[in-house]
Parts: sequence; structure tokens; C-alpha cells
Amino acid sequence: MRSVLVAFAFLLLQAPQSQAPGSIEGVVLRLGTSTPVVRARVSIGSAQTMTDQSGRFVFRNVQPGRYRVAVNHNAYVPAQYAERSRGGPGGYLTVGAGQTIKDIVIAMTPKGAISGRVYDRYGDPVTNGNVQAFKFAYQDGRRILVLVDNARTNDLGEYRLFWLAPGPY
Repeated sequence: MRSVLVAFAFLLLQAPQSQAPGSIEGVVLRLGTSTPVVRARVSIGSAQTMTDQSGRFVFRNVQPGRYRVAVNHNAYVPAQYAERSRGGPGGYLTVGAGQTIKDIVIAMTPKGAISGRVYDRYGDPVTNGNVQAFKFAYQDGRRILVLVDNARTNDLGEYRLFWLAPGPY
């Protein structure tokens, strides 16, 4: 019996010890301002949370490891922590055992809109007309136009394309 207890104690000592979880805390702001982005979806791996009224978010019980922090919101261009360029890959955060990483800041670029009116050659509004926004892209080394968004004109010939990433169209 005594040898069984000694063997069991030895096995317990050999078992890997679980590491204490850490946490990640930060804030999501509108680029170039101190305006919080409210209700942005923040992700690390498969875990997600939403920012509060102050743009703040917290991940608790984060297992030690390397993580990318990604943020999405319909009115903003997707962003990652430590991006070097808009839309580029972000950097990694390394969470140690029991470590709390605080005060990370992620800036989001607001999306824009294109709006206007369409008239025919007689000056009358075009109703139910299709307005399209295109961007240039490269496919197999060739420059092509890619449809980004479209909208229909109303009875006054008005249209509005919205939630567009900054850039030429």
C-alpha cells in the first residue's frame, strides 16, 4: 500500500502543472481622436467580447500564449492591435502565466459614404437607377475593376453608398 502511495505521489509531481491564466484589457478609439468605439466586436482566437460605452474591453482567464487582437464594427474598417498599415496584419501579444496586459489601444478608421443625385439628359431624376462603386485591384498580375457596393436611386434620383473603406472609387 505504501509503495502505491509513493508511486501516486511521484506521478502527481510529474504531471504538467496548469499555468495561471492572464488577462488582456484595452480600449478601441476612432482613429485620431479620443472618441470611443462603442459595441465593437473584439476577438482573440475564438474568444470574443464587445466594447462598452467607454470603448473598453476585457478578456479574463486567457491561457498563456501569443494572441492577435482583432476588432470589427460595421461603421469602421477592421483593425488589429499593432497594425503597421491600415488593413495589414497586426502584431502579437504574448500573455504570460498570471500576467495582465493593460491599456492596449486599437484605433479604427471610420468608413465613408458616397451620395448624390442622378438626372437624365432632360434634368429629370432617374428613378430606380443602379449606381455602382468600383475599386481597382490586381488579379493574376492584371489590373481589374472590382464591384464594392451598389445602390438604387429613389423617386428623387438620390442614392447613397455607405460603409465604404477610405480610398479612391
